[in-house]
Amino acid sequence: MSVDFRRLTTDLRSLVACIRERCSIAENKVEQQKLEIARLNSRIEQLEASNKEITSKYQSLQAGMASGCGSAAEVSALKDRYLALVREIDECIKLMQNGR
Repeated sequence: MSVDFRRLTTDLRSLVACIRERCSIAENKVEQQKLEIARLNSRIEQLEASNKEITSKYQSLQAGMASGCGSAAEVSALKDRYLALVREIDECIKLMQNGR
């Protein structure tokens, strides 16, 4: 029984090259996902800041309505905007959880 070391060496080199290529592809995907996570985190921060601002305005309007100031339409519009932001934040969180 003869062992062909040249063929085995060639096969091994081919397999190592294939593994290196797969590692490179996987590393690129990881970098892309890290960039996407950073982008989503930035968006979440923006939405949370906007949420705080709208919540503050909403509370101010609620206080104003209690004292007879502000219209129900304004409050309703702010409430709708607030709920839209909450949905968008939830969607970003869901995307981040699916990306991990």
